[in-house]
Amino acid sequence: MKSCLQCQQSFDEKSIRLKYKLVCIECSNKIKELEIKNLRYCRMCKQEKTLSEFKGTRHNCRKCNSRKDWLNGRKKGRMKQWRESHQENVILTRIKGRCKKANIPFNLEISDIKIPEFCPILGIKLQKSYIQGNPLPSSPSVDRHIPELGYIKGNISIISFRANRIKNDATFEELKKIMDYMNKNKKFL
Repeated sequence: MKSCLQCQQSFDEKSIRLKYKLVCIECSNKIKELEIKNLRYCRMCKQEKTLSEFKGTRHNCRKCNSRKDWLNGRKKGRMKQWRESHQENVILTRIKGRCKKANIPFNLEISDIKIPEFCPILGIKLQKSYIQGNPLPSSPSVDRHIPELGYIKGNISIISFRANRIKNDATFEELKKIMDYMNKNKKFL
């Protein structure tokens, strides 16, 4: 059983018209009658309006669509503000989801995540912002001291995304070789 988008009543799939697959036969007939009169039914405000009050084949009139877009925009703006002011909650939630998906040990609480003002490794100021969902090099990132132990109390620290990327899969010996190379070739840098 499906429910009609116009009248919200459930109906049998056998009683669906081909052109209007999501509405019952009664509503399909009403829609056809309205089209003959150059009218359309707005699903949001539940009123019959002229076709010029609709944009393309949308089911909501322009007025309802602009209100819907405005409300969605306000919601996105508020969510962005909340994420920026509650960065610890966002980090904890993301880590928890990754751990659950990859079956990594996890026992952190919000009190375990303290974002410092500066990155303890590179000394750059940590910024709590992202560009189009991607972290900045100065965004806070969670580092596991011993990755095999997972995200558990005492095994994490907050560092910059840049430092975490550098540290990602390099061994101590590899980092030492890079440092030696850079010290030898200072004139080229």
